[in-house]
Amino acid sequence: MKIIDIRQANFDGKIEAFLKIETQEGFTISGFKIIKGDKGRFVGWPSQKNDKTGDYFKTVGMEDKNDYFAMSDEIKNQYLQMLDTNGAAPSPSARKDSYKIKQQAEQKGMERSDSNMDWDDF
Repeated sequence: MKIIDIRQANFDGKIEAFLKIETQEGFTISGFKIIKGDKGRFVGWPSQKNDKTGDYFKTVGMEDKNDYFAMSDEIKNQYLQMLDTNGAAPSPSARKDSYKIKQQAEQKGMERSDSNMDWDDF
């Protein structure tokens, strides 16, 4: 598993960044969040809000809780390693230099199916 994209949150709140990961099997999963909680940073898994109740439910998960926590720890540790010396998430220009998703996809012969979105919309 590796982080392939980081988006800084551009609003006030506890969410610090949004992450996209790629699994060893080649699955890409968007919607992970780094959240600043009272006891430090933690990983929020992809979720959606139920409009009727206002509750959130996970859209991605793991059956085994040990695997769930191990993957959360790995995501958080990779994120922390990517922080610059000031403790801030990589800048957008550094991110584009570090994460060349478009070029990697083109090299693999992949094409986007949704022509209404730009590569930077991920």
